[in-house]
Amino acid sequence: MTGNEALAMWRAFNALADIPAKAEFNYAVARNRKTLRLFVESYAEAEGQRNTGVSAEYRMKRDALIRAHAVLGLDGKPVQDSRGVLLDPNRIDEYHAKLTGFEAKFLDETKALANYESALVALRNDEIGGLGKLVQVKPTDVPDGVTPGVFDALLLMIQET
Repeated sequence: MTGNEALAMWRAFNALADIPAKAEFNYAVARNRKTLRLFVESYAEAEGQRNTGVSAEYRMKRDALIRAHAVLGLDGKPVQDSRGVLLDPNRIDEYHAKLTGFEAKFLDETKALANYESALVALRNDEIGGLGKLVQVKPTDVPDGVTPGVFDALLLMIQET
């Protein structure tokens, strides 16, 4: 199981918290949460270290650069998707030109952040070592009302029929 799969399954477990289900399914979710907990907590801790070694000036100027070139919502705030702030396609060249100068000025911090981001990507994409076996359930044990996205995240714990 990769880190991405574990994180998706963890989010699926959270989405299922208030959906009534058979005891077998609830048991499997509880055991599988226990199996994934150490990885998820370690990942959250690593993600929380994002700005370690990065000055307040760097963060402030980087955020200002991004905001200045972002697509703004009706509330005047930058629009975000699952990958972060959406940049204005009409200003993307200007953003990249200014980003190059910014990265040169803050070279050490830019490198530290790039190394950190690479490590997070590796955590998400690599197989998780030492993870116990997931408790499996039958497809018929999955409660009604589970969305296709949640079901997809649970596939690793669903027995093949």
